[in-house]
Amino acid sequence: MKRPAMFLILMAMVALFAPLVAPHDPYGVDVSQRLLPPCREFLFGTDHLGRCVLSRVLFGARVSLGIGCMIMVSSLTLGGIIGAVAGMGNTLADGIIMRITDVFMAVPSLVFALVLSRSLGPGTMNVILIFSLTLWTRYARMVRGLVLDLRHRDHVATAALAGLPPGHILRHHILPGLIPPMAAMATLGMGMNILMVSSLSFLGLGIVEPAPDWGAMLATGTDYFRTAPHMALFPGLVISLTVLAFNSLGDHLQAWEINPKSSGRPNGNNS
Repeated sequence: MKRPAMFLILMAMVALFAPLVAPHDPYGVDVSQRLLPPCREFLFGTDHLGRCVLSRVLFGARVSLGIGCMIMVSSLTLGGIIGAVAGMGNTLADGIIMRITDVFMAVPSLVFALVLSRSLGPGTMNVILIFSLTLWTRYARMVRGLVLDLRHRDHVATAALAGLPPGHILRHHILPGLIPPMAAMATLGMGMNILMVSSLSFLGLGIVEPAPDWGAMLATGTDYFRTAPHMALFPGLVISLTVLAFNSLGDHLQAWEINPKSSGRPNGNNS
């Protein structure tokens, strides 16, 4: 768990301080230095316009992680509200909400995103909106299941019998039980968000040039793969490592939540 967490902390620091750590201007064009292989001055080489690949990868962390976080927050908020309403509502409301959720889940997220992106066009805000509208369903289903389970716990049933309003019960008795599993799922979701945003940009429907997005850099690099493989190699490697780190950390958080003793989690029964 430590290695993925340390890697992600490093990536977050890189994204935050990209202007300070980038050796060159990620937007600076110099065709006299185009397609240079990795060297002392340009550790990751240069692209077809003479721009520093390392600097663009570093600034790409800001773009990819920032968009991934915004998608995660918006889809988690939307899905959490819908799932909580379904879990706290009556049988009719629950049935209607879940059937709508099933309709959205019947269409693969990337296919749905492709259809929406063709209508809305590329761009940062459109990408966030597209994936927020496609990825909320998994959060809604999980929250609904957790709420239904927590509603039958003794302390929640006691609060309901005491006449406390549903909003109070949800905030003070159910929400604390939702946070740990939702944190694990949100961590796993970050890896998926980055991968899907990169996929959309790779197809030219997400973040487009000259923005230093990893998916767009990978797409451009494939056109020069034979003559300058470093253009595609380094963005692809960073995407893979970042997604792998989020997935690994999410798996550890889920295991920690299921079996806290084996993960060193403090046990309330210990004296």
